Amino acid sequence: MSNKNNHIAETIIDQLGGNRFIAMTGSKDFVWGSKNLTLTFSLPSFARGNRFQIQYDYNKELYNVRLCQFFKPTLKRIMEKRDIWKVIKSVDGVFFDQLPQIFHEWTGLDTHL
Repeated sequence: MSNKNNHIAETIIDQLGGNRFIAMTGSKDFVWGSKNLTLTFSLPSFARGNRFQIQYDYNKELYNVRLCQFFKPTLKRIMEKRDIWKVIKSVDGVFFDQLPQIFHEWTGLDTHL
């Protein structure tokens, strides 16, 4: 991962609240997709979805946000050709200071005290 891409991922986490955000929400399994500038992470089982995705639109300097449900790829699901990803909510063109509010509204999890 290049330094620039790593910096973008760290910036997104900082904009959500940094280490306090991680501790407050129980988010984990942070994965950075450097090709499409997307940060994906897991949410606790009691949240309204189990994956949260934030994509940085470099040209517009805005974010595209998705709350998703990930299903384990069981043999039955594969044989029936059912999706393993379901987008629950989605919004494009989000400013950085709106990220914590959207996260809270969509998941029900507080990002700070």
